[in-house]
Amino acid sequence: MTILVVDDDPVIRDVIGELLAETSHRVLYASSVPEAERLIGAYDPGLVLTDLRIPGRDGFELIYDLKVAKSKSRIVAMSSGGDYLPKHRGLNMALTLGARVILEKPFSQQQLLSAIDEAMTLED
Repeated sequence: MTILVVDDDPVIRDVIGELLAETSHRVLYASSVPEAERLIGAYDPGLVLTDLRIPGRDGFELIYDLKVAKSKSRIVAMSSGGDYLPKHRGLNMALTLGARVILEKPFSQQQLLSAIDEAMTLED
């Protein structure tokens, strides 16, 4: 399965890549929503793992756009919170918009893999 990781922080993208290195998944990376949308159009990933706080168009907009487009990509939203919105409220909003699973940063390899498995096995 192809997984698209969307996060503006290169360290987070690298860490997630390392956590997924032992799996058979193909991992793509985007640092912005426009870049993510280009990769989604080109590769049709089975799962999109997106941060919520991304400069410019954010993860909330990406989740909404994927749902409006009736994308088959499963969505895992991740966040460490921020100044304008507490972590739990942002993650709950992501669920309302269409994310299948939420993941609080920081997370372990097991938590990441469990979130991916849960997102892929939940019924529509």
